[in-house]
Amino acid sequence: MKIQVPGRYPDREYGHCLLGNGVDLLYLDWSGAMAFKDQMNGIFGYWYKLDRKAEPHGDPLPLLRVKYCLVSEAGPIEIASSRQSFDPETASLVSEIEAGPFEFTVTSFLTNEHIFVLNFRFDRFPRNGSIYFALDDNRTTYTGKPVHALSEPVRYSVGNGRIYARFADKRECPFEGVGVMHLTGPGNGEMIEAIGNVRQPLFGSQLDKSDSAALQSPTFPYLTSGTLIRVAGVKPGNELTCCTCLTDDTDSPDYEARAEDILRQAVQSGYEETSERHSKYWRDYMGKAKISVSPDIDYQYKLSRYVLKAVQHPTGAMVPSPVFPNNHGCLVYWDAMFDQMAFLRNNRFEESEKITALWIQGLGQARENARALGKNEAYYGWTLDFEGRDHAALKVNQVHFNGDIALSCWRHYLYTRDASYLHKAFPVTKETIDFLISAYVEEGVGQMRVKPCETLDESAHERAGDTWTTALILVGIAHVLQAADILSEPLDREKYEGVRRGLLASLEKNCENGILYSHDGKGDLNVGSILSLIILEDLKPAGADDMKTYGKYLDSVMESSGVGWGHSSRMRCEIFPWAELIAAAFLAQRGDARAAEHLERAMSATNSFGGFAEYLWLHGSISRQWYVSAHGTFLWALSEMLVTARADDIVIFPAVPPDWESVSFSDLALPGNIRVSADMKQGKVSRVALTNADKEDAVKRVCHKDWQKTIRLPAGGTIAVEE
Repeated sequence: MKIQVPGRYPDREYGHCLLGNGVDLLYLDWSGAMAFKDQMNGIFGYWYKLDRKAEPHGDPLPLLRVKYCLVSEAGPIEIASSRQSFDPETASLVSEIEAGPFEFTVTSFLTNEHIFVLNFRFDRFPRNGSIYFALDDNRTTYTGKPVHALSEPVRYSVGNGRIYARFADKRECPFEGVGVMHLTGPGNGEMIEAIGNVRQPLFGSQLDKSDSAALQSPTFPYLTSGTLIRVAGVKPGNELTCCTCLTDDTDSPDYEARAEDILRQAVQSGYEETSERHSKYWRDYMGKAKISVSPDIDYQYKLSRYVLKAVQHPTGAMVPSPVFPNNHGCLVYWDAMFDQMAFLRNNRFEESEKITALWIQGLGQARENARALGKNEAYYGWTLDFEGRDHAALKVNQVHFNGDIALSCWRHYLYTRDASYLHKAFPVTKETIDFLISAYVEEGVGQMRVKPCETLDESAHERAGDTWTTALILVGIAHVLQAADILSEPLDREKYEGVRRGLLASLEKNCENGILYSHDGKGDLNVGSILSLIILEDLKPAGADDMKTYGKYLDSVMESSGVGWGHSSRMRCEIFPWAELIAAAFLAQRGDARAAEHLERAMSATNSFGGFAEYLWLHGSISRQWYVSAHGTFLWALSEMLVTARADDIVIFPAVPPDWESVSFSDLALPGNIRVSADMKQGKVSRVALTNADKEDAVKRVCHKDWQKTIRLPAGGTIAVEE
């Protein structure tokens, strides 16, 4: 018999449900809160704030836990079963729970105002039973595994019927804040009592055998704060709402008054109004684009859109994975360009521009980095903090990130055609490409090439002529020249053209028998080969064949259950969903319905809520859960399968397999500020509508299989296209 766990996919590995608003990040267990007494796969349910760290390159620090405990006449009762469902469209988790004589449903959500809301609806509640709530910071799990600690002890108190937990860390990145918990229940609140200085045991090894009061206390096992709110006299049919607000001096200089004010407004509004306001925010976000394929794909589409928005910091920073501890230092990597493609394709230009705003914010530091290396351009390094700085920039050699940033800046312009934005982003695009040319393009043995650097498979061996870095410089040169023409910026065009010719010749030498190898040493391919073919377009070397390269790539990276990151990589695995989804995007742009095989195989490698794994280890367990980069690439790949652009051609349903019988989408975006909507049933297209959101007229050719039609799209207009 297979173990069944809470979540949409009960036969998969359970993971915490993720709630986020770009600043706060919460991990919820099967209680709908953070009540489980131990870690799960190394993760402990906690409230985090994404950039509250002990040091710049460290993970965020776990701050507090929102917990509850059920107590009957027999003592504390643990949860026996939990059926959980997460609704991405309203960013709400519903947990249907049974625990001995208790039966109830709890709805959990996190607002943009830093409030974590728990709403309980009780079906069964024992006579003389109670439910206890607490803010806590216990730093050791039931099995004794330590959790990262704040430098200062948390100070707890009760007042006005609320719990206060004041916390601080005074290391390299100091901060201080407060958590405030408030409960609202039936009646006039006479059933609710805040209690401080509770004497009770925490763990058996810590008991004082002479303290009979502690030994006999049944109140709240594994509570370290000694502070709780007790609710008694609950009857079936009653509702109870717990609101917890956590703010610090980054959120507001007067953070405690701010928390009090936020809670006061929430209490005055009431649960229903607070819930509706929260749900509307997420429905509005989701409403800019829609797809309909199948229940599982539709859910994954909505979930992936939720995840990207939930973890995007106000500065625009996108971390590759938001589950801590030990998760890439909670920094920004090249992965962000995949998240940007998800935002762009799904008509969320605001979030895309935030990503580029981070690059612009970091330009000053990037210039300093370049000067430290004896150059006059901009060098970003490899991992950026939430202000666009890499504190270790001078120690790394995975330099393609510079080109990724340049590509990201151009892509946003390509979709929005916003010249005022381009003016702000042009220095980033130009100076990053100029740095790569100045520092990493050399005259090799009779030819120009990229110097040895770390390649995308993150092999310990640095290789010359890296194809991905070369491709980024080539398209970067083209984008610099185009942007300069648009902005009337003076350039030494001949210099750029000379580098372009030399690097095109270098890429030609990386080709053999139609295969575009990943560096000039040939051998196994990494994902850089197919990513290069995606971005090069008309700059693709004449000797490169897309499908031969794809076939060789699969031979080089295939693991036992799916596509991996490469056999020379340090990340050998069962399957790497992110890589599967890059392959899906590659095939989709080429009209190959095998893209669906990669997409669906990646979808099998998630936790029970649908959170993508970074990869599955060889023993089948998830390495890192909720891998944001995979969620972003899923959205990009699926969008390409439904509609893609080739120059001025708009190809409808280019890579939809026959078993997708009824498919539709609305307002997916394409370059040129174009929105496309279409319906198809059993292979027959019944509706196509194009909207030109640009300020200029456009001429496009709409294609589906053997049918095509050229149309003129007036600026600001929408046209229905009949096949």
